[in-house]
Amino acid sequence: MSSYSSLSQQQTNQPVPQDLDFLINDLRFPPQNMSVKKVLGYILHYLPYVKQEQNLRLLLSAFLNNPTCFGSVRNSIQAPANFDEIYLIIEVFKMVADTKLKISQPSISIKKWYTVVGKELHNFLAFDPTVNGWKVLPIIAGLKLSSPLRDDLYTKRNYISYGWFFSDWDSKMTQLFKTGLSSGCLSDIYPTDITNLSLMSLGIFHDVDQNILSFTEGLTSEKFVVHRLVDMLVSIEPKIRHTFFEQDIADTTIIFNDPILKHINKISLLLESYLKRLPITTGRQTDVNYEFVSYTVGRILEFNRIINHMSQNSIKYNTPNRGIVKEPAMDNYWYVMKSVLFGQTLIFQGILTGFVTNRNSIIPLYKDIALKILQNLYYLNFILLSIGQGGFDSYNFVYYLTIEVALDGGASGQFEHLTSYLIGDYRELNLFNVHRNYIMRSKVLFVMGLWENYLNQQQRNKNVKFAQEQISPVCFSLAQNHPAGVDFDVIESAHSVLLSLFSRNKKDVNTQEVMEYINLVLEQFPLLLSANQLSIAIETIGKFILSNMSRPNLDGIENMEYVQSGLEFLDFLFNRCFHAKPGLNIGSNNSFTTINTAQPIAKYEANSTMSHIEDESAGDNMIDIIDSNKKKKPKDLYFGPQWEKSKKEKQQQREKERASEAFQERLSPETIREALVFSFINLIPYLPLSILTDWLEKIWILIEKSNPSEGQFLIKILWRVISENLDLNRCELAYTWWYEEKKIPEKL
Repeated sequence: MSSYSSLSQQQTNQPVPQDLDFLINDLRFPPQNMSVKKVLGYILHYLPYVKQEQNLRLLLSAFLNNPTCFGSVRNSIQAPANFDEIYLIIEVFKMVADTKLKISQPSISIKKWYTVVGKELHNFLAFDPTVNGWKVLPIIAGLKLSSPLRDDLYTKRNYISYGWFFSDWDSKMTQLFKTGLSSGCLSDIYPTDITNLSLMSLGIFHDVDQNILSFTEGLTSEKFVVHRLVDMLVSIEPKIRHTFFEQDIADTTIIFNDPILKHINKISLLLESYLKRLPITTGRQTDVNYEFVSYTVGRILEFNRIINHMSQNSIKYNTPNRGIVKEPAMDNYWYVMKSVLFGQTLIFQGILTGFVTNRNSIIPLYKDIALKILQNLYYLNFILLSIGQGGFDSYNFVYYLTIEVALDGGASGQFEHLTSYLIGDYRELNLFNVHRNYIMRSKVLFVMGLWENYLNQQQRNKNVKFAQEQISPVCFSLAQNHPAGVDFDVIESAHSVLLSLFSRNKKDVNTQEVMEYINLVLEQFPLLLSANQLSIAIETIGKFILSNMSRPNLDGIENMEYVQSGLEFLDFLFNRCFHAKPGLNIGSNNSFTTINTAQPIAKYEANSTMSHIEDESAGDNMIDIIDSNKKKKPKDLYFGPQWEKSKKEKQQQREKERASEAFQERLSPETIREALVFSFINLIPYLPLSILTDWLEKIWILIEKSNPSEGQFLIKILWRVISENLDLNRCELAYTWWYEEKKIPEKL
């Protein structure tokens, strides 16, 4: 046989290269046109379906050594790709694992597949930990994202076969992940893109119940990590600007594929874990920690200011989605905004947790940070209002604790200056345009909430001048009917603040201002205020004025100024009741039951929020809250077409109330005259003993001037107050008047 024929036969017997051989060669020695997406496409197409263990090892090894995705830090064969591209490694390996888990009859078993992948990652890292450390992190993080599906399909269904195996595998991956972090990737030595990818992987892999220091202690400083994480968070601002405000792109796929936005909650939880460990306490690091935390909050503040102003200057996004026209861009915008709010709430929670968990916290320094946090919440309040006034536990914790820190010790000068600036700076809002501008309106509501809290907390150390010259005139103006339109939220919040001012500052309120306020309340009833709201306002003011009638002056003699004011108030109210026409129904749109607080949620309802930070499951609950709230429709405003809608809803509610009242004794007024006299009757417990009988006589005159139906109702209310709400001294006088002087039971 000739040598030629022998050589030809040898070539015929050699194996023909397969597609996988060409792929492995291209991965190790990529052509010039090879992109990251193309490489990852190959991995997603082949890795879940490989039928032999050896091929699985070869393919994974070739990918780990692929210069297109990973490059080299020391010997730069090819510069690493940018963060947005190499982040896709995480997503692809999640999809690879998901695909593998869903194959019903895999050639390589699930256990064997995970075992081979784990060993290959371990061997690759052990070969050169310094160079290869960061490369295994996104792969492990991607596999971690697939764990819920893995547990649902395998662990929960057959724990004996898979539970212990995956528990051991997860433990090995945790140790491998920590070893990868120790390569130095969390330092300035590595490019920013690699550091950001490593931090993103850490945020995904780290569970909230794990000690973050077990991952990074001794490897890098907390300040370096926090600085980089904040850089990542604020980096989404240009994309938000481009998507929603410059281009108004209907297709928002680009921004929703942004890694930072997609995992903003995980990044925020990671930030929270580090900020907890930067307490501002007595010691060497006091100034360093304070300056760093203050700088961090300041950077977030600038981000929020930009987002707020862009939204405020936008015609499209300055009004919540009313649901009339379904706009994907609007829904997507609110999704992004709510993601920002939830994420930042976690960050501020971490700072405040560091405060409450350290006994040596320096309160004056925390007060400065608390004021910056309040300013952040001021810019974010338009997002909170779109969720609903109830807020959520983490936000309520941040809101109330921040106010308490800012007002600690009664030194409230900085707080007063800040709130005056926030509501008075023309660059932020115009009080005359609040009723037409949703975001300005949200800022006003936020400041009024701060003022109400200030008035409630600062009973002894309150700056009377600030309350009289700043709070009172602004809120009185906002409580009035505005020609630009009706905004019930603003009006109710303003009333709530004014009532807090009058009820908690009995000595220094100008009586003339009180009378002007009562006149305003009566003018707004029944169009804007309900009968119950009217009664609350009059009783609050009446308690203030009438209790001062019995307060002696410095000489121990009856103070005639207060007596005169009280009598003037009673006469004024009597005249309004006397001239009210009988039989005029209040109307079906009068369905408000209370004057809503200006704060996000009543404080007594939020007291439990401080305890949840000590709960080990707090992080999981937080994520549930985030997921369940992100796509909620923003709350509608009370003007324009929505006003007509609200009228119908109120009418339906009123009809339901009437139906239920038909089967029980009526306790609520139905006519304007009933409501006015009803409010007057509720002042009886506060009348001084010296004038009690006289004013009972005048109230009886009002009842007699009413029509029979009104009179019957008002007599029942009068008896209820006399029999249930009076102290012993007043009760004795009232009983004598009721039974002996008027002999009312005999007339019924």
